[in-house]
Amino acid sequence: MKFVKTVAMTGTLAVAAAVMGSTAFAANTVPAANDAHAKCEQQAKDKKLAGDAAKDFVKKCEADVAKAAKK
Repeated sequence: MKFVKTVAMTGTLAVAAAVMGSTAFAANTVPAANDAHAKCEQQAKDKKLAGDAAKDFVKKCEADVAKAAKK
């Protein structure tokens, strides 16, 4: 019986480690996207864009940032 509890606990720890690892990876990629979005929104605001014009500007700005990051 003790062996079964040990195996179950080991499996649980392995799953927890996998979840923590994937969370850490996601956390490393999200801030860059959020920073780009915030900067692009600020630029749209500075240009006094609103509505669809602002949305289109932010979308293009984020695409340009992503393209530049791939280089």
